[in-house]
Amino acid sequence: MSDKIPAGYYLARAIAGSEQFGVTSKGTDQLVLDVDVPSLGRKLSVVLYFSDAAAPYALEKLRACGWTGDDVTDLRGIDANEIQLRVKYEMFDGSERMKTDIATGGGGRIVLDTPMDAAAKRGFAARMKTAAKGVPATKAQAARPAPSGGSSSLVDPESPDDDDPILF
Repeated sequence: MSDKIPAGYYLARAIAGSEQFGVTSKGTDQLVLDVDVPSLGRKLSVVLYFSDAAAPYALEKLRACGWTGDDVTDLRGIDANEIQLRVKYEMFDGSERMKTDIATGGGGRIVLDTPMDAAAKRGFAARMKTAAKGVPATKAQAARPAPSGGSSSLVDPESPDDDDPILF
């Protein structure tokens, strides 16, 4: 049995007090933050880099976790928010390695540029009602339970071209 975590997006929460501060071999400031992933029953680590180019993105990820301060050595509130943790695999020096990241981008929610008003929704519903009658539900679809509202996993729409599985 493999302990490999499937690639995808998982609900998680940063763990206050878990942060480690360091410097890479190339002199870039870095921070490692542990996150709790209840659906996996595990804790994983996320590495954030603070080069001039990467710092704004790292700070955005800390904000997503709930940090509201301006001193990155004082991460009070880092565990305030549930976040989306992305797990993926990359090749490094000839071997596959797991990479974790905090997904941002509007909190994983898409907002349409042109939403339907009430009248447009009624028209849409009427058109689709007729169309839906022509597409029968299979026995497997009818018997499949809907995903629960618990904190298992989540898909992040900021990467629509990913091959990462949708996990429930």
